[in-house]
Amino acid sequence: MTLNVLLIVMFGFTIGATTFVCVGHAFSIWVGIPAGIVAGFFAVFGLCKILDYIYLAPNGIVRRKMREKYARIYRILALPADEKNTMVKIGDYGWEAKPFLRRSTDRKGNLIYLKGWNENWNLIWYSGFLPNEIECIGQKPFSEYDLPNPPKPRPLCPFPVQPREKTTDVKTL
Repeated sequence: MTLNVLLIVMFGFTIGATTFVCVGHAFSIWVGIPAGIVAGFFAVFGLCKILDYIYLAPNGIVRRKMREKYARIYRILALPADEKNTMVKIGDYGWEAKPFLRRSTDRKGNLIYLKGWNENWNLIWYSGFLPNEIECIGQKPFSEYDLPNPPKPRPLCPFPVQPREKTTDVKTL
C-alpha cells in the first residue's frame, strides 16, 4: 500500500467518523451510520479523482513529448555486432524508443534504440543499433505511447516483426 492510498483511506475514515458523530448526536445512531458511510465513500472517491488528475495530467504531457521525440520506424539491415540478442531478425521493423539504460559501454554512444512489436502489440525485442545497421522507413502512423493502458481492443500493429516460431519447453522424464 502506497502512502497516497493510506492517506486517502485515513482521510475517508476520518470524514466518515466525523459525519457519523455529528449526525448521530443530532438525530440518532441509526441515521449517523449510513451518513458516515456515504460521507466516507464520497471523500475517498473525490480524493482519488483529484489524485488521478494530478498524476495523469503530467503523464499526458510526457506521452506527447515521447510521441514527438521517438516518431520513426526503421527496418533492420544488420544485426548488432556486440549483442547476443537472438530475437532480432534482419528485415524486422523496429519502432524508435527511449533508451532504457544508457551505459558507458554502449557502442560508440550513438545508438538508436528500437522496439520490435508483434501484431498484437506484445514486445518481442528491444535493442540498440548503429545508424548503418538500420534504415528509416518513415514516420509512425500512430504512437504506441497513445495506446490505451490497460489494453482495450486496439488496432493491430501496422509494422510488426516477422512471425516467430512458438518455443515450448518440453521436459522429458
